Amino acid sequence: MGQIASYKADMQAYNAALASHNTTAAANALAAASQALAKASNKSVSPSTVAALNSRLGLQSSATTNATLAVQAQALKGTTR
Repeated sequence: MGQIASYKADMQAYNAALASHNTTAAANALAAASQALAKASNKSVSPSTVAALNSRLGLQSSATTNATLAVQAQALKGTTR
C-alpha cells in the first residue's frame, strides 16, 4: 500500500475512533497518519498542505488536527525514510 493510501486509511481510523470516543485509538491512528505523511512528503508539511490533501482525499479534519499532523509529520521527516 502506498503512503498516501496508508495516510488515508489512518485518518479514516482516526475519525472513526473520534466518533466512538476512543481517545487511545484516535491518538494511535493520528500518530500512524503522521508517520505515513512524513514518508510520503518530499517538501515541508504545513497545516494548509494537510488541509489540501485531506480535501482531495475526501477526509474531514479540523484546523487543530491539521496543525498537529503537520508538526508531527515535519518532526518525523528526517527519521522515517
